[in-house]
Amino acid sequence: MGEGLIAIDAAGNLHVADCEACTIRRVATVGTNWVVTTLAGKPNSPGTAGGTKSDALFNAPVGITVDRAGNLYVVDDGFADPSRGGLLPGLGRK
Repeated sequence: MGEGLIAIDAAGNLHVADCEACTIRRVATVGTNWVVTTLAGKPNSPGTAGGTKSDALFNAPVGITVDRAGNLYVVDDGFADPSRGGLLPGLGRK
């Protein structure tokens, strides 16, 4: 999945800031299998658009965290908005 950081939610799902593909991914177990889902961003399509799912575009997502409510927050190194500190909330709950 390239270089990125990982956050783990309360359900044990892994959330990955995939810097190389410019996406946010979820890795979850389904039975005995691991399933990877793209939650936000378009693979290999860098940009700086807010939104959800494929409407959101990232240049270089280099950090990710999840709060107790299950909301994801992403730090995009290529997104320079000092008023928001580079944090991009809004990927929502799982």
